[in-house]
Amino acid sequence: MSPKDPITLAKDNFKNQLNKGVIMSFKQLQVTYDDEFKSRYNEVLKVWYDCIVSLSFLPRNLDDLEEILIHGPTKIVLKSQKTKELETDLTQDDINIMADILAIRAKQNFNYETPFVSFYDTLFDTVSDVSTLVGCPNSAIF
Repeated sequence: MSPKDPITLAKDNFKNQLNKGVIMSFKQLQVTYDDEFKSRYNEVLKVWYDCIVSLSFLPRNLDDLEEILIHGPTKIVLKSQKTKELETDLTQDDINIMADILAIRAKQNFNYETPFVSFYDTLFDTVSDVSTLVGCPNSAIF
C-alpha cells in the first residue's frame, strides 16, 4: 500500500479530532514538514478548510434567505424569493464533516441512534435553523 499524500493525512487528522469533538484551527491542520510542495499543500487545505468550517462556498448576500438545502455535494439549493442552485467541488464526506462541525458548535449530538437534530446557529451574522440527518443524501438543511 502506498503512503497517503499530505493533504489526505491532514484531512484524516481533522476528521479524527472532529470525532473527539474538537474543531481544529487551520494553523493546527497545516502541513508542517518541509517539502518543496508545502505551500501548495497548505493553499489547497486552506480552501478546503474555509469551505467546510466557514461555508465559504456560499454567497454572502443572503438577506432574504429562507433555507439552504444540501442534497449532496453537487446540488445545494438556496431558497429565498428566487431559488438558486449551487454546485461545488465538495465531496459527500465534506458535507458530512460540515454537518458535524455545525452540530459541535451548537453543542448538539447526532448519530445513527439520534439521526435528526434541529438547532439554531448564526450563519453569516443571521440566526438560522440548522437541521441535520445522518445517513441521508439530504445531510444538512439550514
